[in-house]
Amino acid sequence: MKRIKIILLPLLSFPSIFFLLLALGKEGSIKFINRGYIKEQNTSLILGLTYLFFWFLFVYRNRKRKELDLYDIFFLSLFFYSILSIPKLFNLTYFAEHFVYLANSLCHFRLDILPSGYIDDPVIHNGKIYVAFPPFPALLMIPFALIFKTKFHDFIFQVLFGSLNVSLFFELSKRYIEILKISVSKFYKILIPITFGFGTVHLSILHFEGVWYVAHTVSVTFLLLAIIETLKKRRFFLVGLFWSFSIMTRFHLILAFPYFIFIALEKDSSLFSRKNIRNVAILLIPVIAVLILMGVYNYLRFGDFKDFGYLKMRLNEPYSEYIKSGQFNIKFLPKNLYYMLLAPPKFQKGFPFFKPDPWGMGIIFCSPIFLLLYRSLSKKIIPLLSWTSIFLILIPILLYYTTGGAQYGYRFIMDFLPFLVILFVESTNGKIKTYEYFLILISILVNLRGIFWEFIF
Repeated sequence: MKRIKIILLPLLSFPSIFFLLLALGKEGSIKFINRGYIKEQNTSLILGLTYLFFWFLFVYRNRKRKELDLYDIFFLSLFFYSILSIPKLFNLTYFAEHFVYLANSLCHFRLDILPSGYIDDPVIHNGKIYVAFPPFPALLMIPFALIFKTKFHDFIFQVLFGSLNVSLFFELSKRYIEILKISVSKFYKILIPITFGFGTVHLSILHFEGVWYVAHTVSVTFLLLAIIETLKKRRFFLVGLFWSFSIMTRFHLILAFPYFIFIALEKDSSLFSRKNIRNVAILLIPVIAVLILMGVYNYLRFGDFKDFGYLKMRLNEPYSEYIKSGQFNIKFLPKNLYYMLLAPPKFQKGFPFFKPDPWGMGIIFCSPIFLLLYRSLSKKIIPLLSWTSIFLILIPILLYYTTGGAQYGYRFIMDFLPFLVILFVESTNGKIKTYEYFLILISILVNLRGIFWEFIF
C-alpha cells in the first residue's frame, strides 16, 4: 500500500504542474495556447495554486488514513475535473462573464457593469449595462476581482465548485443512508458521487462556462449544503442561510420551500407548537433578509423591487421572438417537456455515432439511471417532500420561453439535482443490480461525450 501511495501521490499533482506551466511558461514555450490572453494565464495560475494547496492537504491527511472521506472525494473529483477541464482551457470564450464584470463593479461600489467586449443577454437601462441574473456568484468572486480585476475567467468556479458538489453528493447520500438505517457496501457509498458527478448533466456542464452555467453549479452547492444540514445537525439558521444563497443564485429555488419548511417541523409536536414556530422562524430569517436585499438591489437599478431585468434583456434570435409570448407561457410546456424527457441526439454514420442536439436532450438518453427513480414514490416524508419540491421547481422551468439555449443534455435538471440524490438512494435501497450498473455506465459515457464533443469528435 505504501508503494502505491509513493507512486500515486506525485501523479495526483500533475494538474497543478500543468496549470502552472500554462500560467508561468515563457512566451512561445507552449505553442498550442494563445499567450496573448492574460485572462488565460491568470485563470491557469489560480487553478494551479489552488490545486497545489489541496494536493498538499490531501498528502498530509493521507499519511495514515485508509478509508476515503469527504475531503478525499473532493480532491479526487478535483483531480478528474481538472484533467477534463484541460481542453476547455484552450477554448475559453468571453461573451458571458457577467459575474466577473459584476464582481469587479461591486469592488468599486457600482451595480452596473463595464464589459471589455461583446456580452450576451445584456440589460441596458438608462444608458448603463446591468446583469439580470441573481448576483450571489459575483459576491463569491469579489476576492478574485480585488486581485485580478476582470482578468480572470469564471471557468475557475466550474472546476472548484463542481468538485465540491461531488463530495457533497457523497455526504448527502451518506446522511440519508444513516436515516434509512440500511447496510450498504463501501463501493455503494462511492458509487453515488461517481454517478451524480460523472453520469449527469453536472459533468457535461463543465464543458460550458459563462453566467448561466456558473449559476447552476454554485446553486447546486448551496442547495446541497442546505439539505445536508436538515439531515445532519438541523441548525435551521444555517439551513436557511444556505438555501437563501441558492435563491440568490437561482431565484426560483425559493420553490423548494415544501422540503425546508416541513422538515423543520418536529414529529412529536403539534403543527403550531412553539417549537415548530421557532424552528420555521429561524429558518426564514436569512431567506427574508436575502429577499429584502435582492428587492433593494433591483430598486437601486431599475426603480422596482420586483424587477430583475429579465424582460429588459437584449436577446438574440430566436429568443427575442419567443419572449414576445411572455417569459412564462403554457404554450412552451410541450416543447420543454420533450427536451427534458424524450429529445434524442442527432445520429450520424461514423464514430461516435451521434452528436448532441444543442437545444437539449432528454434524460432517457443522457442519464438513463434516472429511470429508476419511480421506485422512490412512497409515503415516506423525505422522498415525498423531495418530489413535491421538484414538481414546484419544474413549474417555471417548463413554462419558460427557452429550453436553456446551448447545452448538452438538459441543464435545468441542475436546479433539483440534490433532491435526486435522495430519491436515488431511496430507489436502490443500498443495492445496485447488474442492469443498474449498466445504466450508470451508459450515463457516465454519454456525459463524458459532452465534455469532448467540440474538441475530439
